[in-house]
Parts: sequence; C-alpha cells; structure tokens
Amino acid sequence: MATQQEGIDVSMKASADLSSYQYCLVYASADDTVALATSPTHSIVGILQNKPAGTSRAAAVRVAGVSKLVAHAAATIGAYVTAGTTGRGSTTTTQGHVVGGQVLDGVDAAGEIMSVKVCHFTYQAVA
Repeated sequence: MATQQEGIDVSMKASADLSSYQYCLVYASADDTVALATSPTHSIVGILQNKPAGTSRAAAVRVAGVSKLVAHAAATIGAYVTAGTTGRGSTTTTQGHVVGGQVLDGVDAAGEIMSVKVCHFTYQAVA
C-alpha cells in the first residue's frame, strides 16, 4: 500500500496543464517552471504533488522525502525508477538514466501507486 509522508516540497510553475499527472515525475523546463518528465534522460527534479490545471499555475513538487508515484509497469522493492513516456515511474538499471526515486513498496501493474524515496542521480552500472 502506497504511503505519503512529510517531505520537502517546493512551489514552481507548471509549463502546461498537468492536472492529469499528480504523482508523476517532473523536470525543470525553464526558470522556476516544471514539465512532465517523459524521457529517462530528463533531469528530474521531483514528483508532482498536486494537479495544476494550466500554464503558470502553482505546481507543488516533492524534492526530498517519501512520495507516492504512479507506476509505468510492475516494480519491486528497492528498484530505482526513472521517467517513462508518460511521467510515470519506470524501473531502470541503464547507464545514464536519471533516477528520481527508489521503490519502498512494490506494485504489480501499470497505473498502480507505489511509495518511493525521492532521490536524484544518474545511474552508473557497476562493472
């Protein structure tokens, strides 16, 4: 069961209508502005916590702590997640992918809500 806990949220502006993307990954698209992260190489800043319904609306972004995240597909505990094509968390072990979180409770299918520890780094495979 996905849980939400206290975390550090920052207020930024939405680059577009993001009302359908609560608990999805976002990246900084311009100064003080976020867009939906749709590529594993987007520089993810956090997870959208609200539903901003238009350009320049306030977007609450979780940048640290624990957050809910919509799954792109099944995910297991401990897996690292990056952005899938719709901003959902997609597991990765690929060199160069930008990681936005680590799964704290697994999910069985796309669209389910998982809990993740928000983190930010570029995945590096260990030789």
